[in-house]
Amino acid sequence: AIPVSAGTLSWDDESLPSTSSKILEGDVVTDMAIGPDGTTIYVTLANNKLYKSTNGGETWSSLTAPGTAADLVSVAPDDTDMLVVVDNSTQIVYVSTNGGSSFTSLGILADGSDVEAANINDATISRELSGKHYIGVAGDDDGGSASVHYFNWGATIPELLDAANGTDWNGAIDTADTALAVAFSPNFP
Repeated sequence: AIPVSAGTLSWDDESLPSTSSKILEGDVVTDMAIGPDGTTIYVTLANNKLYKSTNGGETWSSLTAPGTAADLVSVAPDDTDMLVVVDNSTQIVYVSTNGGSSFTSLGILADGSDVEAANINDATISRELSGKHYIGVAGDDDGGSASVHYFNWGATIPELLDAANGTDWNGAIDTADTALAVAFSPNFP
């Protein structure tokens, strides 16, 4: 077949989530995640609101946000219904496998030495592998050092693991560093 070019890329306006048909101020959106179907979008707002659109942002429905502050949201690259919401005021990570209808708390982020995270700056979910999705979070611990953890959701005995395995990232990170983002490679096995 002869290759066909894609249409011309362009921007268009869509209404932001609102419960009173008003467009919300742009600075209240704290995070956004787009599902693998390309039309499901999850948005967290600064006032602990979580919204979902299943038609590319044309209309929105309000979901009950877990915790006290829905700061971050991420959706699995292979499952539109699997999402993670992070409450950064308590450093608790919540997971939903039913499109945000209900959430399960993964508990307070802590490494093997029970050092709680001071900040969670980003969250991500891997593709499913052997019945498990890995949930990654990046931030810094109470000592100010960069912190990257992952949770093996779906494992027989699920647990939160330190990506540095208790090391100092081979000396590459010191107490002044923080992890601002985390992502799984598309080739993550």
